[in-house]
Amino acid sequence: MGQRVRDSAEAMEAYGQWRHVLTEAQRGKLLAASLSRDGDSWCILSGCDLTRDRAGFGDTIADAMRDYVSAYLRAQEAR
Repeated sequence: MGQRVRDSAEAMEAYGQWRHVLTEAQRGKLLAASLSRDGDSWCILSGCDLTRDRAGFGDTIADAMRDYVSAYLRAQEAR
């Protein structure tokens, strides 16, 4: 497992553009999520299980953050 999102300066910079669209609980989960390389991609994972926990992938940390947050946004739009 990699470092936490909150411990990465690059991840925190990417987080800054998304924090206003997330609830407090969602922000907490994102900041506690792990940040790691997965092959050539970055991965943000909220737990230990890719099949059950929220994950985001991308070529850059910012892309992985966008992918992770987009699932929250899709769920909000569906309501």
